[in-house]
Amino acid sequence: MKRLSILVLGVVAVGAILYGVRIAERHKSSGIASLLPRSTVAFAHLPDFNATMEDWHKSDIYQIYLEPAVQEFLKNPKGQPPRPGSVPSRVDEFQQLKARDAFLALTSIANDKPKLVAGFEYHCSSDVADRIIGNWRSYINPTAQREQTEYQKHQIEVYRQSSYSIAMVRDQNWFFASNDLEELKAVLDRADGRTKDREALLTGDPSYTEAMTAMPASFALLTYVQPKSFAERLAAARNSAGSKDSKQKVLLEQIHSVCLATRFDGGKLQDTVFVGIPKQEQSAELTRNSLGMATRSTILYAANLVDFSTPAGILFPVGDNNALGPAAKKIGDALAAAGVSAADWQAALGSELSLISEWPEQARWPSFLLSAAVKDGARARKIVDALTHGTGPDEHWEQADRNGAHYWSLVSASGWFSIRPVMALSDRVWVAGLDAPSVDEAVQRASQPAPGLADSEAYRKAEGLVPAPTKFFAYVDPAQIYSRIDATVRPFLFMGALFVPAASSVDLGKIPPPETVTKHLSPIVASQRYAGNGYIAESVGPLTLNQAGLGVAVLGGFGAMAYHKMNPLDGLKGLPLPLPGAKQAPASSPTPMATP
Repeated sequence: MKRLSILVLGVVAVGAILYGVRIAERHKSSGIASLLPRSTVAFAHLPDFNATMEDWHKSDIYQIYLEPAVQEFLKNPKGQPPRPGSVPSRVDEFQQLKARDAFLALTSIANDKPKLVAGFEYHCSSDVADRIIGNWRSYINPTAQREQTEYQKHQIEVYRQSSYSIAMVRDQNWFFASNDLEELKAVLDRADGRTKDREALLTGDPSYTEAMTAMPASFALLTYVQPKSFAERLAAARNSAGSKDSKQKVLLEQIHSVCLATRFDGGKLQDTVFVGIPKQEQSAELTRNSLGMATRSTILYAANLVDFSTPAGILFPVGDNNALGPAAKKIGDALAAAGVSAADWQAALGSELSLISEWPEQARWPSFLLSAAVKDGARARKIVDALTHGTGPDEHWEQADRNGAHYWSLVSASGWFSIRPVMALSDRVWVAGLDAPSVDEAVQRASQPAPGLADSEAYRKAEGLVPAPTKFFAYVDPAQIYSRIDATVRPFLFMGALFVPAASSVDLGKIPPPETVTKHLSPIVASQRYAGNGYIAESVGPLTLNQAGLGVAVLGGFGAMAYHKMNPLDGLKGLPLPLPGAKQAPASSPTPMATP
């Protein structure tokens, strides 16, 4: 009995320690929030810079960088030493500082004058801190006016130039900086405990407390946004414009807070996002009933609860004031002429909209499908017929029946494009895609499910990494995407090198084989549910869904800039190649080839 009592006490003690550690981890951001005013618009918090870098170096994505083939490909640019003030140089400085609890906050946007404050606690020697922080002063414009102000036994350095200023101060092992002197003084008051009104701090804001409750105990980076200031400006602008819908809150005005925490988990990255907002959709269950249409070649599968009547009203409003242009106006007018109401949308289609993208190995480009379950076939047909009547005079829809479904295929009079949007409607499902074969296959799989994505081990393992979704679910296969892109783009790169001189600076023969990259790429999975007073979304993978989306946007921007800087047609100048619209030289007088 005595041994049992000792065992029970031991378990309780361990539990208390673990609970204490969890609370201590959670209080890290509470400590930063206690330095900020309750009116803070947004802030980002990095608890331990060096620990985050160590986790990053163990991540799956970083392992791609460490591959010998990748190192060989990047050898030349990697050999260049980091320039002072560059990102690698700044990372090295923060590692030397052993920075913890680094933060950047936007405390106010009143009067179109944003107030920023930043800081961190360093755990290095004073000599190292003096050298690095002193070196940062060299980045300030030498023409800036320098002042020194004493406040509560602190020496504040202020640099002013025109209407801009920056104030810096060190408080024991803390370094703070701000573009507003009074804001910096307020931070010092909070850090030194001179602020007694706890309700005036960000920690006294219920919206912040609510958001932090949904966050994991430990994280590598946390970002918090309070959209109240933006919503107030939006409401003021709408009221000044005399909007008739001023009584109805727009979506932004309903959001209490937004919080995002990113952490590392066994080489993978995991995002937890909380959006404090009243529940938007009606009570419905996310069944993922379209999963049977996804094959093992699926690179993207997503399912989301929607109210079809609401998107229809936004995308296709009736009237002349349509921000989406004349095409949307025509569809909206066609829906109105057919007498399609919100009740028709709700009665015709289920509450779940799915997106499926497949990229078979033999296909050059991926296919994209939208699908929804059909509840009332007659009303669904009425809606689709109205949608097809909203096209322009140069297009028409061909109709046919096959595979137990009715099909609409868009035909353009110009005939320039091979893409022919297709819609199919059966008594079970509505499917829309960019080509007939993919829509045909989806309709057949909807009526006769076959082994596919849901039966793959990769999908089952990924699905178990996130909580059961009630609002949204997504699955992405980056390994397949990378393999297909490599097979499609690599030949074009070699061909392009013949005509684009700038491409010769890159040794295309050293591009790593796809398996070097894909062996480190596991699926990305995301789920969203409503809990408490907001939506909680979680995503896990080598990159999270949010990071992957941001990466695609950034790469797309760089690609567009590169295209403008390096026009492939420049390499064709001087070559005797006929261009569209150009007059051909007579056969007896061939155009001479330009001398290299």
